[in-house]
Amino acid sequence: MLTAESWFLLFPHRPVNPVNPRQPLRPRRFRDPNFPLLPSGDYSIFPQICDGRYRALKCDNPGNGECWLVIEKVKDDVAELLEPSTQFLVKKRFRPNALTLVGFLLNLVAALLFGFDYIRWAGLVVLLAGVFDFLDGQVARVGRSETTFGALLDSTVDRYSEIFIWFGMAVSFIRSDSLWTTSAVFFALAGSLMVSYIRARVEGLGEECKVGFMQRPERVIAIGVGALVGEIGLTVAIWAIAFLANYTALHRVLYFRKRSRD
Repeated sequence: MLTAESWFLLFPHRPVNPVNPRQPLRPRRFRDPNFPLLPSGDYSIFPQICDGRYRALKCDNPGNGECWLVIEKVKDDVAELLEPSTQFLVKKRFRPNALTLVGFLLNLVAALLFGFDYIRWAGLVVLLAGVFDFLDGQVARVGRSETTFGALLDSTVDRYSEIFIWFGMAVSFIRSDSLWTTSAVFFALAGSLMVSYIRARVEGLGEECKVGFMQRPERVIAIGVGALVGEIGLTVAIWAIAFLANYTALHRVLYFRKRSRD
C-alpha cells in the first residue's frame, strides 16, 4: 500500500483519494491545519490550500482517523450502491427537502409501530427512512441544489425523528414493564442528541469534530437491525447506543479540548 508520502510525490497538485480513487479530494479550510483527514500509517493527506499545492501532514492521533476512514469507506460504498436512485431523483427534479420530509414521515410511522409493539416492522421502516435521509444529501450534492436552509431543515428533522423514534420505543418498553430498558432509552436519547449538539457547537467555533463511532448513521443501523432481530435484539441495540453514544459525546469534548490546546 502506498504511503501518504508516495501519494504526495506522485500527485503533488492532485492527490488521489485512497478510499475511492474516482472521487477526488475536495479542498477544505480548517482553523487547525493539523486536523487528520485521510491517515496512512502515521501521516495524513490534508488538502489544505497553500500556494496551489497540497501537503502531507503528521497525524498525531491516527486511531481516530482510521475510524473515520472506515466510516467514510462505508458511506462511499452506500453512495455507489444508491447511485442509480440518486441519478433518477435528480433527473426527475425531486427536491432534497421533499425527501427529507418523506424520511421524517417514515420515522413517525416507525415510532407508532414501536408504540404498538410491531417491532420488526418498525425496524424495517427505520432502515427505509435512513435511506431517504441519505438520499436527500446525495440529491442535493449531485443536483447542485444545496442550500443553507436545506442543511438546517435536515438537521432539525433528524433531531425530531430521533426523539419520536426513542419515544415510541420507550412506550413499548413501558407497556412491557421493562424499567431498566426504559431507563436505557432515556440515556440513549440524551447521548444521541449530545453527539450531534457537540459536533454542531464545535463547527460553530470553526473546527471539525467527527471523531467517535456512534454517530447518526450507526444509530439508525443499530436500531433498525436490532428491531428486525426482535425484542432481544432491540434491547441490546438500546443498551449499546446508551453507552457508546454518551462515550462518543465525552470523546468529542476531550478531543476538542486537546485540539484547542495545540
